[in-house]
Amino acid sequence: MGPYDVQEIYRGRVSLVASARCKKSLQDIIIKAYIKSKLSTSMREMIFREIRLHGQMSGTPGLVEFLGWFEDEVQIVLILEHCEGGDLYRHLVLNGGQMSEENAVQ
Repeated sequence: MGPYDVQEIYRGRVSLVASARCKKSLQDIIIKAYIKSKLSTSMREMIFREIRLHGQMSGTPGLVEFLGWFEDEVQIVLILEHCEGGDLYRHLVLNGGQMSEENAVQ
């Protein structure tokens, strides 16, 4: 995919999440692509609300950094900081929905 090496992480009914590494800078990012034709009006509103909130909270310590977004005729794409340590949701599901404060800080 051009200047990025891309690896799919998740494919759902309405979206795709991929990890990408810039071949030149070696910066890792996450790409969330929503397929417009599969989105309800309320889901579109939710995505644009997410974009606005990310923009307002940019630079807040402890939050994933929002790097940008774009849309075309087919998709709405969010570009986010890549965080090490795996999938937080999966960790919570596997651990009864709980996480110690010590683990959360890591």
